[in-house]
Amino acid sequence: MNGGGEKARRIAQLSAAGLLLGLGVVYLVAGAYTNLVPVGPGLANRAGTRVGDDFSAFYAAAREVRAGHARALYSEDALRAVHAEAIGAAAPRYQWAYPPTAGLLVAPLASLPPLAAYWAWVVASVAGTAVALYVVVRDLPIVALTFVFPGIAHAMICNQTALTNTALLAATIASLRRRPAAAGGWSALLTYKPHVAWLLPLAFAAGRERRAIAIWCITTLALAAASLLAFGVEPWMDFLAAARVNVAHVTAGRLPLDRMPTPYAALLSDGAPPRLALTLQILVSATTALAVALVWRRSARLSTRALALAAATPLATPYAYDYDAAMLVVPFILLAAERRRGVAVPGWVLATLWVAPVLVPLVTQEAGWHPGPLVLAALVAQAVRDSRGA
Repeated sequence: MNGGGEKARRIAQLSAAGLLLGLGVVYLVAGAYTNLVPVGPGLANRAGTRVGDDFSAFYAAAREVRAGHARALYSEDALRAVHAEAIGAAAPRYQWAYPPTAGLLVAPLASLPPLAAYWAWVVASVAGTAVALYVVVRDLPIVALTFVFPGIAHAMICNQTALTNTALLAATIASLRRRPAAAGGWSALLTYKPHVAWLLPLAFAAGRERRAIAIWCITTLALAAASLLAFGVEPWMDFLAAARVNVAHVTAGRLPLDRMPTPYAALLSDGAPPRLALTLQILVSATTALAVALVWRRSARLSTRALALAAATPLATPYAYDYDAAMLVVPFILLAAERRRGVAVPGWVLATLWVAPVLVPLVTQEAGWHPGPLVLAALVAQAVRDSRGA
């Protein structure tokens, strides 16, 4: 009886895994066919937008930087004009929300045509993620799942920076044990998106990763100094002004709140006053940061640390989008490799990491309520539980 029950359970698990894998492949293929294949002028695609729609704003920013116009990044009209010229079609207004250090990182893209630059960005980010994860798990079939992970596919379709963020997080985790200085350097590059990066130095400090946090500080300061030398102080002033504008956009509900899996967006969508929503977001951010610090203090297990960081990052900021869930591929691959080696890993965690990047925004848009914060909080809580006996 026991043997038959175990066999049935095993068949059910394999069937569920096969179904989820198949759905991931279908989502990738359908999304790529609809969104990533140009079918008309201006890189128009079948979805009625453009291939690399969001990315093309970064490409326009790269052209401005290469032309010596760093301050123009923070002028919606100037960036829009270069954006339209680059893609050969009318371009939307775009508020550049990144510090001047981001200009240093995107500048090389201007040396390529728009479509080539987009694919270079995507391929380098996804391949970099896979290579970094392979360094940790040394399991090629498991690492291959990176390329069909729904969060990666969703970020490719959205054409945003989430793929780069994921590659940098994967490189950070992969380097942590044997090359902590490199981990500090990779993580410092993430400061081009401060609201995504702020938990990392806290995690390093809590985990007593002294070399990593030292190199993080040095590299971050070096990037800021390089941007000052290259562009001067004015773009930094423009960045602070633009940050206030972006905060006002969020507060006024002018951004797509149904695509933001944050407590702040959920509360605003439910009609909470902005001040109350922000107060509660601060409380959630502080609690989440403490949870990450606790996990990193208790446990050196890379999968547990990665789960805490990847799930906490969108939860601990009022400004995050559904494509930021691409980072969940890092703990997914680490945990899947552990389970393949016989380590006890809850199946619900793997299933949640796989489906959440697509299912959460779908439920939010169709049902009108935000499950994202609850899902992320459950994953952070699991990381805390996993670290308890470490």
